[in-house]
Amino acid sequence: MKLKNILDANYTSHNWRKPLPSASNPLVLDEIRLENRPNDHSQAPSKASQHDEQPILKKRHATTAMELFFDLFFVANLGSFASAHEINTTENVKSYVGYIAILWFYWLQTALFDIRFYSDSVSSRTFKALHLGIMTGFAVLAPNFDVTDPLNHPRRFRNMSLVLAASRLILVFQYGIVAWYVRGYKKTLSAKIITTGTLFVSALVFLIIALASQMDRARYAYLGWYIVPAVEAVIMIAISSFWKVLSFKGTPIVERFGGMTLIVLGEGTVGMAKAVTSIAKGTSHPTASSIVLITCYVVILYFMYMIYFDQTDENRFGTIRQQIWALLHFPLHMAILITNEGSRTFVLYSVAKGIYEKAFRDSQRLKVYDSIPQLVDSLKEIVSSLKGRLRDTQEVPDFSSIYGNITAIKNPRTDAQKVEDLLTEFNGSTFVWIMRSFGVDIGESHSTKIETARERIDKLSEKFFVVFRFFFISAGLVLVFMALLHWFSKSHKSRGEVMSIIITTVAGIGLSLTSIVALVDGNGKNAFSNYLNSGWIVPSVVLVYGFVVAIDNIIIVVSHQRRSKYTSQAYTRVP
Repeated sequence: MKLKNILDANYTSHNWRKPLPSASNPLVLDEIRLENRPNDHSQAPSKASQHDEQPILKKRHATTAMELFFDLFFVANLGSFASAHEINTTENVKSYVGYIAILWFYWLQTALFDIRFYSDSVSSRTFKALHLGIMTGFAVLAPNFDVTDPLNHPRRFRNMSLVLAASRLILVFQYGIVAWYVRGYKKTLSAKIITTGTLFVSALVFLIIALASQMDRARYAYLGWYIVPAVEAVIMIAISSFWKVLSFKGTPIVERFGGMTLIVLGEGTVGMAKAVTSIAKGTSHPTASSIVLITCYVVILYFMYMIYFDQTDENRFGTIRQQIWALLHFPLHMAILITNEGSRTFVLYSVAKGIYEKAFRDSQRLKVYDSIPQLVDSLKEIVSSLKGRLRDTQEVPDFSSIYGNITAIKNPRTDAQKVEDLLTEFNGSTFVWIMRSFGVDIGESHSTKIETARERIDKLSEKFFVVFRFFFISAGLVLVFMALLHWFSKSHKSRGEVMSIIITTVAGIGLSLTSIVALVDGNGKNAFSNYLNSGWIVPSVVLVYGFVVAIDNIIIVVSHQRRSKYTSQAYTRVP
């Protein structure tokens, strides 16, 4: 660099950044002037003729860096919420689905605005900063979010409603600016008025819900958090269908939703990393089975990626199909997230179960013993062996009472049942200890009664019973909704594509029906326990997903060969 380049102004079009405009006009002004110019080139377009025309909006064909930056806040919210909420009870599943629904539909509203009207300006950056503040507010409320009984915590209930109201008011101002620029076009202006009015009414509804937090009869007012966004989404899609100028054709909607799908899949990789960390913290000697299970987890994510992106073809979208395709991402993303959480839980369970089974087999051998002191020494040896294998992530249970009660037995032959009960207590405490070492906890008991080891084992079993059901249901729904996305993403489908959609749907339904195993044999403990302890839960999903990927690619190869053969035959017939 020369010194004169620093001292001299040296302003050129290449080394001088243009200042940001205060607000960005969404209209393509030069093209509007050309379209409105009369044929005789003697007069300017009249206002009356302008009212009957439609404006030409600026179109972007790629997602901006600001939109990607905003999506990162969505990722942060997902991570903070997932770390504080486990899917281990039906109530927790409701809260999980409820929070993700609130977050996703808010992201949807901002995305629908950005992909049509966003351009860099001072006002756009200001509004985006406010949206980031809303995302931060969701992150603050995430750890304590609960929909099971919201009136028990009216302040949290009110704060969530106020954040939702603020998010809609920001969008009202953004759409209001767009409406100002298109005020000369009556048809388009009416659409903007409907959009702005819908969001304003939504903000008022959320404010009313916030006031309802003080009323005892408003226990189900929180349902408005989900009904209102769903109605908003339907109205937005309807507006873009009736007013073609506001459609998503030519916008980066496919890229934006594909990017969000990658983010949701990325949350699965974060869960995989957490599982690896838990295994590394839990044991100093990872087994071969743990490596296989982690690999299965990664393969599930990879198959999801392939099935989704192999079926997306932006050039074959119809206008209305594209909008339905976008809305179907909500249940798809929800199913992917629950599947990822279930995969992580069962990987940790299988690894911990392997260590427990060895300790359990050792304790079963204790049924054959020569003396009570020998029995106690064998128990202490098992605990010492586990302490050497498990890391110091959990405090070692106090087995002194079990040792003392066994030592107090005078005649082990006549008190065989008592010895058996104490050994069961020992095995149960060992089981809970190992599970907690891998981050699988049963939660705190709100009762003053001291829980026995058997009761804690039952709580763990109930936890995995719940995860089992939702895991297979969501894993199957991932395939079903991907098949639906495949259907709506292509307006003219070949016979091979229709076959692929049918096979994917049938495979997804069959995988979801696997959850019925948890309902067999009364409360499902027999069939469920056998499958749970087999270690085949996560690999089963890998096999089904792999089958779908393989069949889809086989259909593509066969269709391509037939098409090539037909084309060559038609070419040879030409004289």
